Amino acid sequence: MSVPRKLINIADQALSGASNAANIALAALLLPSPAAAGAMMLALTFGFAAVSLNRAAVGDVLLIEATSENPATRNQIVADGTRASISLSMLAGLAMVVGGTVLSPFAAVDANVFAMVGLALPVVVLQDTGRYAAFAARQPHRALVSDATWVIVQAAITIALAATRDVSASILVLAWAAGAAAACVPLARGGALRWSGGRTQRWLSRNRRTFGWFSLASIIGQALVQTVAISITGILGAAAYAAFRFIQTIVLSPVQNLMMAAIGIIVPSMSRQLSRKDDPRPGLRRLLVTFAAAAMLTLLAINAAVPWALRQLTPSYEYAIPLVLPASLQAALYLTQIPVAALLRATRSGKAVTAAAAIQASTTIVAVALGALFYQLPGTAWGLLVGTFAGWIAHVYLGRKVIHQHGTSAPISSMSDRKANMS
Repeated sequence: MSVPRKLINIADQALSGASNAANIALAALLLPSPAAAGAMMLALTFGFAAVSLNRAAVGDVLLIEATSENPATRNQIVADGTRASISLSMLAGLAMVVGGTVLSPFAAVDANVFAMVGLALPVVVLQDTGRYAAFAARQPHRALVSDATWVIVQAAITIALAATRDVSASILVLAWAAGAAAACVPLARGGALRWSGGRTQRWLSRNRRTFGWFSLASIIGQALVQTVAISITGILGAAAYAAFRFIQTIVLSPVQNLMMAAIGIIVPSMSRQLSRKDDPRPGLRRLLVTFAAAAMLTLLAINAAVPWALRQLTPSYEYAIPLVLPASLQAALYLTQIPVAALLRATRSGKAVTAAAAIQASTTIVAVALGALFYQLPGTAWGLLVGTFAGWIAHVYLGRKVIHQHGTSAPISSMSDRKANMS
């Protein structure tokens, strides 16, 4: 990978991470109360779950399957993946519309905001699929142009509407959806989105073994996110969830987006390396050192900047400062986990990914519930850290097993030959 391409990947991830975090930050800063912000954040949390599931069922598979194929076959794979993502997003959008109506009498759920997020999902998910197709084709500049388009359009609409009327959750979601729709245009023109001739059924049939385990891992992870969100809202209230989600977003969202983008960069290169029977260990060690250094710098920067910013810029959320330290430690763990997470995907170790997700989810649910009941809002953040640490340990253990199996005793001959071993 050339230096310019690496820089483009970094720039795209910084932009994507900032724009995703901005949605939560805008809700916290512009909506009239923490309770109103919490209701919108809850809807966005469910929307982001659909994006994550699409990444598992389509995006991660594109990174593996659409890297070394000939152009005609690659175009067919992208077309099938695009169709699959459209089908998935429409089902998820319908579920949000119905779910918001059902949940609103029992929880701090705004049915109208849930419906608007659900209606926006098809274009949001489609744009994310195009980004992954661009990464698979080693064309990150297309993803960067798309994300820049999204940010510009969303910012312009938000500013224009905010200048003429009181800001509401509906306005913020409308600007988000319009930005996503505009961002799909450069991806479609560049070939990263194709739907002509694509078939969802062919995608399911071709890739069921690959995406099956990754999708199960994502479902476990997203079930965890939604359980935590509903638990905090139900036990501590919407205002408490607003503070929790606000800190998680400004601290963790950039890191989690960096994690996904870094995996998108590393997996295609690692897949090619493994197909050549190269030993992955030297490169993996270099990545571990790099991300460990990044984790230390991130930890210091977050704890220096975020508490100050909360006191000076958002005093209404000053009560969330005790959440910063556990969230920053969680961010550091995610950063050091990136190389191993990429390795598990490059080797199609779907069972290992699912096992790690299950360990993290089960530990987190118990720890967060106990933390909320006995230590209120700070307890939830420390409980989430406990679950993340359990998932980190699982990743390290399973990564060592994969290295032993495939990096020494049985190098991978070709990625296409690995399908049967991952069932």
